[in-house]
This record gives sequence, C-alpha cells and structure tokens, in this order.
Amino acid sequence: MEERKKPNKGTENIAGKKQTVEQIAVPSAYCRKVLSIMPRSKMKLDAYMREETHIQAGKADTHKKARQVSETLHAMKFKE
Repeated sequence: MEERKKPNKGTENIAGKKQTVEQIAVPSAYCRKVLSIMPRSKMKLDAYMREETHIQAGKADTHKKARQVSETLHAMKFKE
C-alpha cells in the first residue's frame, strides 16, 4: 500500500487552490472585523471582494485593500 502524501503544514487546499499561511491568516481576523459591521445580505459581495484581493495582492496590499473594503461596507451600512 502506498501512503498518501500530506500537504505541507501551513497550506490548505480550498477549491483546488493552495493558499499560503499569509492568505489563510488574514481573512480570519478580517472576517471578525467586517462581519461585526456588515449585514448578512452583503456577505457574498464581501466574500468575492476578499477572494479577488487575496489572489491579486501581497500581504501588505491585502491589508490596505481590506481596510478600504471595510470602510466601503461600513459606509453602505449607514446609507441603508
């Protein structure tokens, strides 16, 4: 019997995509911050924006864009 190789520690295979430790660690803290101010109807939009942000940007840029998205969603909440 052959043993299956386990993925390297610090990576997850989500929807066939490997993510680095930075990409995995940022969303959890980011989600806590955004979900505390965001209504559920905007969750899919936020998830899409976060996914695009993490695919295209490095860790520092991701934090900057995440803050911009949070501010946009916060402003949208007050408009409603």
